[in-house]
Amino acid sequence: MAPRRPRRSSGRWRARAGGDAGPSEPPLPPDVAAHAAQLEAERLPLLRRQLHALGLIASRRSRAALARRLARALHAQRALARLPAASHDRFDRARAGHVARAGGYCRLCGGAVSPPRRTFCCDECVHFHRLRTSGAHVRKALAIRDEGIRSLCGINALAAYRKAVLEVRTALAKPAPARVIGTVVTGGPSSETGSASAALDKAHTSRATAALALEVAVRGGHFEKHATLSSEKAASDSSSSLLAASSLSSASSGSVSLPLVDLV
Repeated sequence: MAPRRPRRSSGRWRARAGGDAGPSEPPLPPDVAAHAAQLEAERLPLLRRQLHALGLIASRRSRAALARRLARALHAQRALARLPAASHDRFDRARAGHVARAGGYCRLCGGAVSPPRRTFCCDECVHFHRLRTSGAHVRKALAIRDEGIRSLCGINALAAYRKAVLEVRTALAKPAPARVIGTVVTGGPSSETGSASAALDKAHTSRATAALALEVAVRGGHFEKHATLSSEKAASDSSSSLLAASSLSSASSGSVSLPLVDLV
């Protein structure tokens, strides 16, 4: 068997794309570079807000890096607008986003692709391509753009989800509350979970425990009484059998003819 080839490292080119200048960032076209220079004069919060509006994460980068990222995103958005309209057929192979696979050029905007990239020139082109071809990516972009706030009702669904997850984790970290235990003697299930509020009540738990102990004691006394009655009945049956046998022997000694009786 041939030895396995070591896996090549990706170099984290996706994490570095759109950030500061580096070997993974392709050179900007002249028009995009001019637009980035104009955007660099904008305030940092405004650049972040525009990136969020496009569904992109504005990470902790410099103003120049955010300006270049926003310029590339607007360039990819204009290139996407030139594509044909989207098709509603799920199995349509010619749906929007399917572009010519020309080697060495971006599938979306047609720009030059720098190694190690092979298909798209930047992450912004990948983002807008997946907006037309991936429903999961659309939902992620909407969550980034709206910051978890529903457009219809105005409820912050993301904050409510995080709060619910925190409460569930806190509840699971605590020990389970004491529940009313019903043993097999009572004929019920192994644990009574019908009323959680009653199970959490200490007074109810104590009363239920006392009632259960009383029921077990009563059942135990019934069993003892039944055993006593059974022994007394067996003793009376044996004495009556002995009495019948003695009367039979006395009758036979007096030469009295008696019918044969089956002694039980």
